[in-house]
Amino acid sequence: MQEIAIAHGKTTAQVSLRWILQQGVVPLPKSVHANRIKQNMEIFDFELTDEEMAKIFALKDLGGQCKDPDEVIFNY
Repeated sequence: MQEIAIAHGKTTAQVSLRWILQQGVVPLPKSVHANRIKQNMEIFDFELTDEEMAKIFALKDLGGQCKDPDEVIFNY
């Protein structure tokens, strides 16, 4: 994530939000800090490549991998 963020001049949080957005999902970030709220809005001026998207998908234990919640087995 850091490598991708550096390549785009963004934070890892911005890359994460962009990754979610490019999947067709509306991200719902939350912050009470003005600078982070501003950063959360600065995800529309870049796009992740297919390769970058694949690298993020390949990360182990990535919480966002349950794109389709109907395919997730929740262990209680």
